[in-house]
Amino acid sequence: MIDSIKASPAGLGLVDQARRKKRWNKTAEVWCSQAFTSRATLSRFWAGQAIRSEMFIAICEAVGVDWQTVAEPHPANDPSHRQATDRTAPNSTNSSQEIGSYIEPHCDRPTCPIWEEIPEPAFFCGRTGELRTLENWIGSDRCRLVGLLGLGGIGKTALAAQYTQLHRDEFEFVIWRSLNPTLSPAQLLTELLQTLLGQELNQSNQSNQSEKPDSQVLIQYLRAHRCLIILDGVETLLPSQRTTDDRSQLANAEYQAEYIQLLTKLGEANHRSCVLFTSREYPHQLSRLEGEAFPVRCLHLGGLSPTAVQQLAQAKGNLIGAASEWAALTERYAGHPLALNLVVSTIRNLFGSSITAFLTLLDHSPFLIEEVQELLEAHLNRLGRIPQDLLSWLALNQKPVTLAELQEGLAYSISTSELMQAIATLQRCALIEITTASSCIHTGQQIVTLKYTTNLLIQQISWPFIRHFPTTTNLNDMNILNEQSDAPEEIAMFSIRQSSHSELNRESSLN
Repeated sequence: MIDSIKASPAGLGLVDQARRKKRWNKTAEVWCSQAFTSRATLSRFWAGQAIRSEMFIAICEAVGVDWQTVAEPHPANDPSHRQATDRTAPNSTNSSQEIGSYIEPHCDRPTCPIWEEIPEPAFFCGRTGELRTLENWIGSDRCRLVGLLGLGGIGKTALAAQYTQLHRDEFEFVIWRSLNPTLSPAQLLTELLQTLLGQELNQSNQSNQSEKPDSQVLIQYLRAHRCLIILDGVETLLPSQRTTDDRSQLANAEYQAEYIQLLTKLGEANHRSCVLFTSREYPHQLSRLEGEAFPVRCLHLGGLSPTAVQQLAQAKGNLIGAASEWAALTERYAGHPLALNLVVSTIRNLFGSSITAFLTLLDHSPFLIEEVQELLEAHLNRLGRIPQDLLSWLALNQKPVTLAELQEGLAYSISTSELMQAIATLQRCALIEITTASSCIHTGQQIVTLKYTTNLLIQQISWPFIRHFPTTTNLNDMNILNEQSDAPEEIAMFSIRQSSHSELNRESSLN
């Protein structure tokens, strides 16, 4: 038997039918287990690439298909043919034009996606409108660059994975890549080219090449083939507003600029593929390319509906509550999936599955989820001083305000330009919402952002506000909270004053 085998397009169709009957996806863990193989090998199998014969046979037998009906009856399965083919393939030192010319005539892969690192959500509910929007943008409108934006834990990755699961067969290739600050643009491009072109590019040579040829090779391929590339976690590559002397962060500044350039090129270039990215922050450099009639669009995710929240709870074990209580629970956490997922477990374990009992306690003391607090803390830690102070003021005020009211309400003067930049930053981070009709600004995500920010203000942010003023300053004379505020007295007039005066007294005693 030959050392390696690759599947024919017809054979892949047989395997595809068999795995659908088992309700397996193309890189299911159970499939990997039964075939004693890996997801990477399954990905190569579906890409029509040659894999070791024993792996090929095991993959086919796991779904009950005769491997001989799947194998490609072609000289490509012969080692001598593969050696000849390898000699004609371009090496890593070829120019982008040479590699580009190789793409079209030599690519005989079947219309079958490649899977890499695609998460499989344990349960997906709601988001029918958002899914329909993605289907229209990517399928009908052929958008080249689409962003899914929203708070951490809001469900961006789950939505991207669900769309991919439903529409994977509409693309020749599907590649998922979770991003992190240590992944350089050159490394990402190398991985994409290795996967799409099916060749081993020399890493050292590749890193010495300029960025432009690499991106041009990718764009050429995206023109020739219908691909879906998902980049998960773009916010990790965006610059923070916090100034720092951290050498590692300063070193990443070059990467950040190159990633923005890459996204911009993928949005500007004319190609038939789609790059779908998720991010907690909106890359504002893309704003000139984005529009309802443009091929670059962004979808901001809000919370789940009460119906979807109830479906989520039923998947974990149903709770006891009337429709009004489900609505109240959803409103309390602004439909935030991660927060509600954790709250449902708390209600089941500590409140006998009674929503009523939980809401009664919530009326007296806000219940903040540790995991959600950590996500919001990561958001706030990336903000500069002015956006952070604005968010704190909004949290104290607890009602929608106009830009003029917000500017007047701060305890220190800022220019209109600084105010607009700070508001734009908070909106990009999904930390505030702007009511279109009245142009009023308010904290989005309600209790999720509002309660956390208020608590953080009491513990941390109130002190930077106050330390700009003499210790003799009367807090009532400061505009941190104006007279018309509806903020609860125990938060606005007691907690902040007590914590602030305690800090001031501590500083005085140290001096």
